[in-house]
Amino acid sequence: MAHMEPPLQRCATGHAGGVTVTVSVDAVHFMSPGTARDVLVMHCAVNRAWRSSMEVGVRVEAEALGGGVPAISLSAYLSFVAVDPEASRARCLRLLTRDAGGKAAATPKPTCAAPTACRTQSS
Repeated sequence: MAHMEPPLQRCATGHAGGVTVTVSVDAVHFMSPGTARDVLVMHCAVNRAWRSSMEVGVRVEAEALGGGVPAISLSAYLSFVAVDPEASRARCLRLLTRDAGGKAAATPKPTCAAPTACRTQSS
């Protein structure tokens, strides 16, 4: 488990375009044990992003050193928040879009709607 957080952090930081911090470990599923002779391959992806947070998932596959069929060893989901290092608070994520060729492109500045205010009505 200790080895899965750095690749997830790099994935989240790459998506956010800046500093991110781990907020929570949402789920960890151990599926099959690995041995000391296995090579661990980690597949990370941002599953969903919101205003300043995102869920990043990882699938860890264990493959025998000499080759063979990889077995899924672990899957996990962690939540990250993009942080503005100068203001020490959460910041908006960049909007990721796709161009006509299907290539991912990020907006140069974060695009966030203003937070909605909660209003209560008293009688």
